[in-house]
Amino acid sequence: MTRLTTPQGDYCRDVCGCRNTCPRLQRGQPPCKDAQRYQRLRQYENTGREPEEIKPYKKNRRGIQDDSKNFFQ
Repeated sequence: MTRLTTPQGDYCRDVCGCRNTCPRLQRGQPPCKDAQRYQRLRQYENTGREPEEIKPYKKNRRGIQDDSKNFFQ
């Protein structure tokens, strides 16, 4: 899978072009939604796993059975 972020990436620095820190953070506000998405994607990419490897963990974490045939019976 092609990586879309850098391993130690920072959205404000890498994408927006803010060199030091995000103006929103300087005002005490939370990061923008784009920065939050970038951080979450970077965390996922840092695991080195493919989407197919993550799906079983996600299902088990939510308590969903892997065997969908028994789910509707």
